[in-house]
Amino acid sequence: MVTGVVGVLVGAALVGLLWLIAGGGPGSGKGGPFGSGGSGGPGISAPGTLGGFMRQEKAMKDLGAKGSDERAAQVTTAEEHSTRSLSEAYGGAPAVVQGFADAGVEQMFTLAAVRAASPRPYVPFEDAALLGLAVPTDQLLTIGNVDCVLYNQPTPAGQQPKPETVVVNYCQRAGAGLTVQIRQVGGDDLRQHPDRVAALVDQAWSAVS
Repeated sequence: MVTGVVGVLVGAALVGLLWLIAGGGPGSGKGGPFGSGGSGGPGISAPGTLGGFMRQEKAMKDLGAKGSDERAAQVTTAEEHSTRSLSEAYGGAPAVVQGFADAGVEQMFTLAAVRAASPRPYVPFEDAALLGLAVPTDQLLTIGNVDCVLYNQPTPAGQQPKPETVVVNYCQRAGAGLTVQIRQVGGDDLRQHPDRVAALVDQAWSAVS
């Protein structure tokens, strides 16, 4: 179980670093793992639970492993930096970044939400037939109102891709004043099932406030 906790810590820290790089570092916007003031328009907050998953910090503390409180605090700090960076990337729009995990810290993901519109995800074109593949290695899959960017391990044409060959990069739902993404999906029960991740995006869309 300690190994699982360490894995979550590393993943959460990377989330913070990635958003810092994307947004150019923390700015002056106030916020935290549960919401961001930003500027212009109402704030935004992540729910306490989502689809049966709890906040990563709580899951880590409840696990009771040695040093879990310290690791949970590090996760919170990374989320705070990421929230500010996401807000900056959207011109100061209210934003929130929050990690979620199951009780065993084996399945996890990061929710990113911002009160701003986003374009649909871009995926480069691949001619799967020309390459002799059943599906492109990089694929945009639309499930209802959610777009999911997938990586597919090569499956020869004429064969049905197996669930274990599919990896969710991220899923997104966007509208005129809101973008919700789920990224950094960990655990095979989630990352190999885009329909489950898309369902979490829809739940988050209704739950953010």
